[in-house]
Amino acid sequence: MTTDDFPRPDLPDANVSDRVGASRGFPRLRIAHLLLWTFCTAVFLTLERYWLSTGYMPEEYQPVRAVTGLIEAIVNGAALSGTIVLLTARVSDGPPWLRAPGHWLMLAPAVDACFIWLPSTILSLIGDVDSYIVQFFDCGVLVISIGVFLLAFKQQQERRWKIFFAALFALTAVKLIANGILLVDVFHFEVFERLHLAYSLGDIVLCPWILAVALIDVKRGVRRDWLHWVGVATFALSQCLYLMWRIGVEFV
Repeated sequence: MTTDDFPRPDLPDANVSDRVGASRGFPRLRIAHLLLWTFCTAVFLTLERYWLSTGYMPEEYQPVRAVTGLIEAIVNGAALSGTIVLLTARVSDGPPWLRAPGHWLMLAPAVDACFIWLPSTILSLIGDVDSYIVQFFDCGVLVISIGVFLLAFKQQQERRWKIFFAALFALTAVKLIANGILLVDVFHFEVFERLHLAYSLGDIVLCPWILAVALIDVKRGVRRDWLHWVGVATFALSQCLYLMWRIGVEFV
């Protein structure tokens, strides 16, 4: 009697893919990956320190910004380094890129870091940064994010992840509308403020939501690679940054 004589349980295609991907394909977590994370975090900490030195933040809020900026630098560093690992794994004939939900989630803070932080800093070094240009960058990043979340929605097979990415797509669209209003006509700032409050509350809701969805995966025995969990963690923390900021400001 061989192992082929025993019936094998049928697993959903998504679970089979995740089980295979979790066991082989992506590189295991190594010291080199941690060093890459440290380097990326150091870059964003340097950028954060530079912006604080420009005086763009009122002095009484700078201690709060220093704390939230530290967390944001760690999150952005993890997202950017994880994205680099994803790219190198894909180039080296690894498994399909952006297979796990966390891979898509990791792109959000990485795109934000690359297309807002870096260009704004470069423009600041060569001259004054116009608020209109920064707002234009914000809208561009939101357009990219909408495309990313739409592709993620189409790629997911589990209903819980499809619903989550659909909500994320809708919330990002609200952000784009709000920033677009401010970009086109600054006199509608009151409308922007209302939409800003709405999607900021939505960001807070997304944090426990993503944790709940991820825990359901764990409970059901769905194995994910470590980059998926990096994506979940960075996304959850990035959603809490505004709440951390508001709490800190209230105690200043």
